[in-house]
Amino acid sequence: MEISINWKRAEKIFSRLLKMLENKEPPFDKALGPHREENMPGNLKLGGREHALFFFCCCYYMRGGIKSDQAIKSLGRIYEKHSQLFDPLTFSPEVFLTKEQEIIDILSLEKSLNYGIKDIARFWVKNFYKLATYWEGNPINLFEKISNYEDLCAVVQNRGHFKLHQPNGFYGFQEKMVSMLAFFLADTDIIPTFSFPVPVDFHVLRMVVSQDLLKIKNGGDIIDFRNPQILATIRQMSENYCYKHNVDARRLSDVLWLYSGAMCNNSPGNTVSHGDYQARSTKLERKGEKNWSKTNNKNYYRYCGQCQIQDTCKYDVPSGYYYVQGRLTRKPKHTPLQLTLFSNQ
Repeated sequence: MEISINWKRAEKIFSRLLKMLENKEPPFDKALGPHREENMPGNLKLGGREHALFFFCCCYYMRGGIKSDQAIKSLGRIYEKHSQLFDPLTFSPEVFLTKEQEIIDILSLEKSLNYGIKDIARFWVKNFYKLATYWEGNPINLFEKISNYEDLCAVVQNRGHFKLHQPNGFYGFQEKMVSMLAFFLADTDIIPTFSFPVPVDFHVLRMVVSQDLLKIKNGGDIIDFRNPQILATIRQMSENYCYKHNVDARRLSDVLWLYSGAMCNNSPGNTVSHGDYQARSTKLERKGEKNWSKTNNKNYYRYCGQCQIQDTCKYDVPSGYYYVQGRLTRKPKHTPLQLTLFSNQ
């Protein structure tokens, strides 16, 4: 697979979105990140170890299957009643590795947190064991003596050979989640910010794919955009752009994440209908794929028609296929033939 970056287009789009953020133009006048203070539990002490531990646990739910805002609010309600669950130093050594069922029972009190709950309980216990044993129960210590993103990955990333009795490597933390943890802690001033790539989640992928920022040769008829080589290229693109233009990685993360969620999510071309749930076999269909309704036209004008980067948008990228079927699909963007009919509405 040969991958190249359309740098001219990427720089134009990133710079335009960042300018919109700076000027608080829509949607950045209202769109906010899920980690904002009002989403935090009322009894959480902000700005230190407890805050960092809460974000460490939030990362387990930043892998799809639940909206980020909903996950953080739900975990916040759990924290308000069971804050001891979020502190590895409250787990006695005798029962440390027998806590999984207790965690499942408590997390399941919030229905939205049932997604992957058995794996999350296992990750929770074993990662907390490491934090308590080697890092004084404090995720902030993971960032000590770290000078770059590669160093951080060496400490935090699970490279496929998790070992309980070694300090480095945590379940559930690959490159995306390493960036996510760094973003959460730096953006709330728990740690100083530094250079790291944006967390390449679905929203970042959607922006890159819909804007056709990558040129891929020898990738086959169906391109798997979650391919490690492609993800690494996107991380490189974001870091290089931030370095070249002296941009804070947190702000580039903001514009890509928030724009996709506030604008692209509402495009009728990105809306899908669900059949009966059958896990990865659930049938999905893009709304308007067969019949483009007047409502679709109005929604298109409201979002795509008002989009300031719509002239370079090439593809619809619905989230349903990614979260339900585990694949990222792109189709040529559906555009109403008579968009101007709605210009006065």
